[in-house]
Amino acid sequence: MIRLAVCDDDVEKGKIIDTMLAAWLDKHQYIYEKQLFSNSRGLLYEIQDGTDFDVLLLDIEMPGLDGIELT
Repeated sequence: MIRLAVCDDDVEKGKIIDTMLAAWLDKHQYIYEKQLFSNSRGLLYEIQDGTDFDVLLLDIEMPGLDGIELT
């Protein structure tokens, strides 16, 4: 199973990315779990709580902690 996180402070763009990602994964018959985050702090807390992700799709420009700082 592939665990993915999508993080974008623009909620609408995040939903679009999330939907496109799910469509691609379903088309290629991947088994996956994904979570959508609207701020980097939420994702950071999830990781600090022990959640492991295989793939992170991060917005580079976000207020506070941006995608580059988060990685």
